[in-house]
Amino acid sequence: MEQEPYIGFVQRDRAKYGFLSNFYMCTIKYKGISFKSVEHAYQWSKTDDPQFQEDIIKCVTPARTKYFGKRCPLREDWEDVKISIMRELVEIKFKDRGLNLQLEATGNIKLVEDAAWDKFWGAGRDGVGENWLGRILMDERAKIFAEDPTEGGVRS
Repeated sequence: MEQEPYIGFVQRDRAKYGFLSNFYMCTIKYKGISFKSVEHAYQWSKTDDPQFQEDIIKCVTPARTKYFGKRCPLREDWEDVKISIMRELVEIKFKDRGLNLQLEATGNIKLVEDAAWDKFWGAGRDGVGENWLGRILMDERAKIFAEDPTEGGVRS
């Protein structure tokens, strides 16, 4: 059986589609704080511990924030709120006109975080993960199309 075409934004086509990744460096203003990436804001949101939050804000790279996020004490409701927080952060990210246009230009193709190590946010090693980040990005793209239903969804 042939696999459905998709845009993978972790391993394949990183240069062209890297903007889809949470590691893409762009300013995210969330809860009155400016973060360097979605990953920074997401990892900061995991905990109520002020020291970990401060350490995460100071991180230069998204990879470093992930390191702290894996070690921080999780807030009690984390499993209940993590998807809605990611939705909110992705929405904030794509309010940027340039990023918005790039997302829109992906058309209707499936978006997949093709991270072999992540079966929740990505597709996992075997391609059958939940792909929550890809789903959230496609939902955000659908909102863009609904706001501007031009042919093919791409504005000129």
